Amino acid sequence: MLKLFSKKNKIEKECLIVNSTFISKDISQKILELSEKSIGLISIEIFVNEEKKIRKGTCFLVQIQLPLNEKPIYGFITNNHVLGSDNIKDGKYKIEINNKEVNIKRNERDFKFTCELIDSTFIQITDDKFIKNENYLFIELCIENTDKLKENPEVFVIQYPGFKNSKKDVFYSSGDIDHLSGFNIYHKASTGKGSSGSPLLNNKMKVIGLHKSASVSEDFNLATNINTIYYAINILYSKKYIYPMEKFIKFPRELSNEENDELKNHGILETSVPYLYKCQYNCDSSSIILFYRTNHAWYCTKIPKNEKFKFKEIELYKWRLFNFYKPIKENLGKMNNYLKHHHKVIFQWLKLSELMYN
Repeated sequence: MLKLFSKKNKIEKECLIVNSTFISKDISQKILELSEKSIGLISIEIFVNEEKKIRKGTCFLVQIQLPLNEKPIYGFITNNHVLGSDNIKDGKYKIEINNKEVNIKRNERDFKFTCELIDSTFIQITDDKFIKNENYLFIELCIENTDKLKENPEVFVIQYPGFKNSKKDVFYSSGDIDHLSGFNIYHKASTGKGSSGSPLLNNKMKVIGLHKSASVSEDFNLATNINTIYYAINILYSKKYIYPMEKFIKFPRELSNEENDELKNHGILETSVPYLYKCQYNCDSSSIILFYRTNHAWYCTKIPKNEKFKFKEIELYKWRLFNFYKPIKENLGKMNNYLKHHHKVIFQWLKLSELMYN
């Protein structure tokens, strides 16, 4: 049974979606179809102090059209904090869609990707029998200019929030995008603890984001922009015959002393936080440039000079993904306005290095 979920820290009303007067009939029917064919309850076996426990979240089936592929690739997406590197490797997870466990034939050679910074995991599905099964539906991604998201701010979340008396019930909620910051979308659709890994959908029922946090603040929930996840999958999928698959599901590799020295020589200095670097050259007297190294790209941002680094706060910085395929100016956007020549030399060098340090 699909239920409407509207809350301020608690459920205020439930109703069958087919009786809902809150949204159009077309959207209502599409949400119902996705809830029965696309949205999964994912359960992962974990150990806490040597005691076995089950962690639950939401996931969803997707089809992704990559530029170099004639046909889309298929798979499911969830959060890194739901299904991380260790869980991907041991394969101890199960997915239920419409209250039935799905039987997917797994292949070790299938593409897999996860990243902590953007809190995203993608697992490819190549099981042809499953892909063609009419009981399942793979949702399309909405890949377009991020600024266009503001033109149609209404969003929907279909989710398994994991409420005490309805742990296996799927809910939907709607709200508006409040604002965008870096790769983060701040939205007002209601969510719960188990909603991590749910799709953030536009009114065409295409994925625009991956919900990851039930409450960043009193007023907003948080999702990763699907454009960023798409870029990561695209860049790594194109390199899958060059690098071992383990590279794509691990933290960035540990650099050698020589490699760290090379970064330092180019003005990129290590910090006390793993994978986080700061620029040797300040923007001005009050701010610095930070770099973050992931398994698929470098990210950069500008912050106040004396700010202390904590990972949960680092996730919320206004990061710009450094796209190897784009010109430097387009990559940096408004950052161009306060960068000096030596900053641009660093970015040019990072562009040329591609995944050398990732």
